Amino acid sequence: MSFEFLGNLSGTQLRNDSTGTYHWGEERFTSVSSILDVISKPELPKWYAKVEYQRLNDLAMQLKSGKMRAPDFWKAISFPDKFVPAASEYRDYRAQIGTYVHDELVRLVLATHNNEPYECSCQVEEVQQIVEQYKVWQGYNCIDDIKVKYLTVEAPVFHRGFGYAGTLDAIVEIDGKNYVLDYKTSSRIRDSHKWQLSAYFNAEVLGIPYNMREYPMLDFNLAGGLILHLTKDKVTEHWVPIEQVRQPDGTVPFQRGDTIDVMVDRHGPQPEGFALLSYTRASRLR
Repeated sequence: MSFEFLGNLSGTQLRNDSTGTYHWGEERFTSVSSILDVISKPELPKWYAKVEYQRLNDLAMQLKSGKMRAPDFWKAISFPDKFVPAASEYRDYRAQIGTYVHDELVRLVLATHNNEPYECSCQVEEVQQIVEQYKVWQGYNCIDDIKVKYLTVEAPVFHRGFGYAGTLDAIVEIDGKNYVLDYKTSSRIRDSHKWQLSAYFNAEVLGIPYNMREYPMLDFNLAGGLILHLTKDKVTEHWVPIEQVRQPDGTVPFQRGDTIDVMVDRHGPQPEGFALLSYTRASRLR
């Protein structure tokens, strides 16, 4: 099925952040991000402890050097409810950077589609640097090198069977195949990011908020997912290569947890972080 550009569907307006739910007509869905928030992330306590230790160490060094008075030091560590812990403050800052980047890339995609000039409106230097890295990756320096054709941005997707919803960053066409695209500005790509992308990929429908129209996700004939890890220095592609095991009739013959024997394809382009498989040579282990 061929799609024209569906535009910015602004699925985030359907979300109630206080309850972690999405509203679609009279229906209510739990947001994917709320579901992932309750999953144990064993690396987070260590990270929080590291950041808080660094903050306390910095305060101690200021006290030792005379840059901080003793009463101020004791006040800082004795009344934690009076300040934002360093780890939470940094987490919120990184989340804000991610929001700024997402907003700018939506503006860039829409401006490009409408043949309009684009200039980064965010004054944060890191955001400007990330946008420039994305423009290099996308090939904006030469129109013939444009890598990605966007089909939609900020689109709400739903799964009625499992009762979840979310807003995917984009559906794009690359080399004639369609993918779910997700932007990440975190320090690294985590398993939860891949689970989030998988939930979007496996959603049942994509919704158009302004007219409540629904598109079955199967109509997009998605080949897989792509996480773009965006930093001020580079853009790294993290592929979820579903098409490598998809059968000619569109089905994927494996279930989560299956053990399979595979033939690695050494001749095709090698996705970063993955081994390129030849599904025609793969067989289920007995």
